[in-house]
Amino acid sequence: MQTFQNNRSFLTHAFCGTSSIESIFKQLSASATAAAPNILLYLSANDTPTEQLLAQLRQQLTQLPSNLSAEWGQLINALQQMTSMALSNGQRFVCQHFYVEIHGHLSQTQLAQQVFNQPFIDRWHLDSSASALTQNCIWRMAAMSTRSARVELSKADAVLSHRLMTAGLQLTQTEQICTTDDTIAASERAALCHQQQQQRLPFPVYVAPAVTSALHAIAIIGAGVAGSQLALALANKGQASTLFCAEAAAGEAASGNRQGALYPLLTPESSVQNDFFVQGYEFSRAQIAALAQAEPTLPYDFCGVLQTGFDDRSRQRLDKIFAGQPWPAELLTQIDSATASAIAGIELKEQALYYPLAGWVCPQQLCQATVRQAEQTGLCEFMPNCHIERIEQVSDGWLLHGAAQSFGPFKQLVLANGAGITLLPQTAQLPISPFRGQVSEINSTTELNPLKTVLCAKGYLTPQWQQQHCLGATYIKGDRSIDIRASEQQDNLDKMRLSYPEHTWVETIEIGTAARAGVRMVTRDHLPMVGAAPDAAAIFAQADELGPTPESIEYWQNTAAPVLEGLYLLAGLGSRGICSGPLAAEILACELLGLPMPVNQAVLEALNPNRMWMRKLLKGRALNS
Repeated sequence: MQTFQNNRSFLTHAFCGTSSIESIFKQLSASATAAAPNILLYLSANDTPTEQLLAQLRQQLTQLPSNLSAEWGQLINALQQMTSMALSNGQRFVCQHFYVEIHGHLSQTQLAQQVFNQPFIDRWHLDSSASALTQNCIWRMAAMSTRSARVELSKADAVLSHRLMTAGLQLTQTEQICTTDDTIAASERAALCHQQQQQRLPFPVYVAPAVTSALHAIAIIGAGVAGSQLALALANKGQASTLFCAEAAAGEAASGNRQGALYPLLTPESSVQNDFFVQGYEFSRAQIAALAQAEPTLPYDFCGVLQTGFDDRSRQRLDKIFAGQPWPAELLTQIDSATASAIAGIELKEQALYYPLAGWVCPQQLCQATVRQAEQTGLCEFMPNCHIERIEQVSDGWLLHGAAQSFGPFKQLVLANGAGITLLPQTAQLPISPFRGQVSEINSTTELNPLKTVLCAKGYLTPQWQQQHCLGATYIKGDRSIDIRASEQQDNLDKMRLSYPEHTWVETIEIGTAARAGVRMVTRDHLPMVGAAPDAAAIFAQADELGPTPESIEYWQNTAAPVLEGLYLLAGLGSRGICSGPLAAEILACELLGLPMPVNQAVLEALNPNRMWMRKLLKGRALNS
């Protein structure tokens, strides 16, 4: 299997405009299996509405030849289902031999938020819409470009050519290459890169990136949604890893439910949370669909999700979410009770928010299929029944100690071990909490069997799979027990009765003893922790020494936040791990390998494991305030 190589042996293309999509796909589909190009597709440099851009993209996709490879077909299908909101924020689609990243606008602001460790774009392809590019925007493009990068213009444009050459970019016109003295340009580009690196100091990214594909370079503890997705993301980029699992098979701990809902966690206001979860939702859908092509027995269904209120407060909240943003209809719409009943296949007396492309997947089988795909690359060693009790930092990396055997040292270690993350002394102080959740497994009935979508209210109910539904879930902070409790079976039923009173199908639900309990780690802001593990002892010691003063703010703004070198976290996925886990894993894989990030700087700061401490310190507040 051909994969990305982290030694930069592949070309990176960036395109501006929709007019050349057909030729781009034809050109690169032929070379993808040979050169593994990393394609960044920027659709526009002007103010075309994203809905119009998306329509243009879809129109171009329909004109592509029908004999493209299955991999390209998979990508085209994913692009056709992409929402305009994802287009606005930027969306990455990962395939076996390449990835495509879509951005709606090539603007200075958007480019300034791109996060990369080193210049990485080798070639720009610009169509007529690029004439709208400002000089500041072109400087940002140049900062992302290698010293040997070339720019191809679809037609001669003297003004645009001058702006490009001013920034030190080389123009390719047939056989002639136009160049300029780039001494000043190189300094300006370096300054822009340094500026971005300085902005990341409180929220560090790219700590000691791996430079080898050796098997013992990276270890991952935990083979749930987070760890399994990370192993595959690394393998698809040419990086080997060792995946440690305490259980006999992947996905048997918190990721072990029969069915888990996939839909984004949204807020009424514009927020980084919205940006991350919408992007994660789109990314997860594409990943699940791609995995299902290789693993046809993977149980999943993008059957839609209906979210209903259950009291005045929750109804007002849903109304605010719908009215708060210009959600595209393919992402979210609001429907009346009659329409909701028709979609669900059973009676609903509440209006609902409808996520038409959402659905469910079996998390445990998702994890196991993901691990199989990673193993098939030859770049993932899966270690089942291997519980790591403690970790130890040594001079050349991290040692992992089990009950009877030690492993390593590994240059980089990722903790994706769910509830076990705060049981290790290195990460015990993290502001993250365990929550017990019990999910009931109920037999279908004549009244329940027609249910066609996932229902979410005070609790949730899935459509039947193998004549059983999942009904859940309890949410108990600080409880690490995974025993099955009759009281929580009743709690799950009571939530459904509260959510849908006087619905006859609810009364047919028979709660037995079949259930599953797991412990999930949850952060206060409901976002995962992704990135370098903070050195809590050093942060607290320095904060105590400086105190909450104006001088301390300047210190933390200009000093790299302390981290434990080579230790990384992929934690806190909570109850939305199916939505957030695959994208979080892609982010961390790029951090470990020093590759361009799939999310912008604001999202990275919101996911950084030290964020709750640094937000206080950057405001001059004490950590215990």
